[in-house]
This record gives sequence, C-alpha cells and structure tokens, in this order.
Amino acid sequence: MRRVDGAYLYELGATLRPVLALTEEDTDMIALFLALTPVQNTINAFVFSSIFSGSLKTVVNSANKLMEAIDEIAPTPTDKTDWNLKISGWKVRNLKDAFRRFEAILLAELQIFALYHVAPKGGLDTMCLTDRGQALFPETLQQKAPEALEDTIVGARCMAFNLWTAMAFHFHRANEAVLRRYYASVIGQNKPPKYLTIGSMIKSMADHSVGDVNIRAALDNIREFHRNPIAHPDQNLETEEQALSLYSAVRAAIGYMLDKLPPVAPPPPTIPLPPLQLTP
Repeated sequence: MRRVDGAYLYELGATLRPVLALTEEDTDMIALFLALTPVQNTINAFVFSSIFSGSLKTVVNSANKLMEAIDEIAPTPTDKTDWNLKISGWKVRNLKDAFRRFEAILLAELQIFALYHVAPKGGLDTMCLTDRGQALFPETLQQKAPEALEDTIVGARCMAFNLWTAMAFHFHRANEAVLRRYYASVIGQNKPPKYLTIGSMIKSMADHSVGDVNIRAALDNIREFHRNPIAHPDQNLETEEQALSLYSAVRAAIGYMLDKLPPVAPPPPTIPLPPLQLTP
C-alpha cells in the first residue's frame, strides 16, 4: 500500500488540459514542440511508468494513439529539424480530437479507481494510522518488546480501513508479546505453566503473587471483555466505538507493563505448541 499524492493528480490535469487551448491554424513546429513536450512527458510518466500504470487498462490504447499524433506534429528534434516548418491547422485539430478521446477514457478509468478517503478514528491522526501505527503506543515498545512492533503497525492500518476484527487480532498479539516479556521479568524461579497464554500467565502470576496487581487486573479485563469473545468465529467487532475501546484497553495495559520492564527487557519465554490432534 502506498499513499497517493493528491497534488500529483491535480497537476496531471493542469499539465494536460492546455492541449485543448491550441489554436487550429497553421503553427510553427517550435511552438507546438514547446507546448506539447510537457504533455508527452506527463502521459509517459502517468500511463506507462507510475504506480497507477498497473491499474490502467482501457486508456493505454488511446494514450498510444495520442502519443503518435504528438510525434507527427512535434517529433523528437534532430540536427535537421526545421523549427520554422508550419504545421497545418487540420493536424492540430486531429491532435485535439485524439486528446479528447484519451481524456474521456482516462476520466472513466479514474472514476472507478481504487482511491479512498480514510476518515480519522476517534481523533487519531489518519497518517499515523496508515503509516506509523507504532506511534499509537509508547516509544519504549521498540526497545523493550520489538517483536510487538509489526502488529502495532498492521493493526493500526486495519483500524484506519475499518477492519475492526483484524485490528483486534493484531493488537491482542502485540499485547501478548509485551506480556510474555513482562511475565519473564516477574516469574523468577517459579515454574511457568506448560502453555503460555494470556489466561495461563495471569493465573500463574496470581498463584505465585508476582507482578503488579493492577496490571494483572487490566490484563484480566482484556482477556474477559475483549480477547476471549473475539476468538470465536461468530464474534466480530462491528463499530468504531468497540474498536476504540479495545485499543484504549490494550494501549493502557502495554503502557503499564512497559513502565515496569527494565531498560533491557529479558527475552520472551519460549512458547511450546500443544500437540496436533487429527480426528478421523
């Protein structure tokens, strides 16, 4: 995914439209060359060499025909080019007709382009959601639990595009990545559970009376109200308010845990996978 520069599309039209202002009368080649060279360069760049090229289908043929019409009256200069040569008005008219056909097809393609406006979510900056999702979380995340960064970036992007359930999965993954670091820092010599899930780690900390009681409470609320429901295929996040509530809870828990982690956090514990059981 790449962010579209709106100014580029605006300037595209501003560069191309002057073709229609050409006078349909005999004109020196040099004047047409100077007027049409920017048009030719812009079409080459947009239709054949830009990030949009792969999405343009129908307009390619008319673009080629327009380029041929430009070459006919304003060819690439050579040592023998006669810049004082007069180009007939009817050739200019043919060029403008070719441009109108090109423009009509281009407008039709642009109308069905996959261009979207991403609205802010709960006051969160849109560019932060789409490009810098890690900024939604404490700066110390990169230092203390770098394995969680990718999920914060992708989760924020899902949030931007209203993919609430996908956002939930990524933010839960980020939260549990930090929890594994936090759990490793407080469990000490106590024996960890066989499988490290959010529930088993919370219970282990409670059983051994380790870890901040408020952090355990925050994590247990996430487990009860956010994580467990969304783990079922018949449950989804359906509104922006639900998504913001989940983000707020996860952001708070991650912040609490990061504050308690040392500057160089211990490595996360290895998480054994349960045995695979195949039913006939």
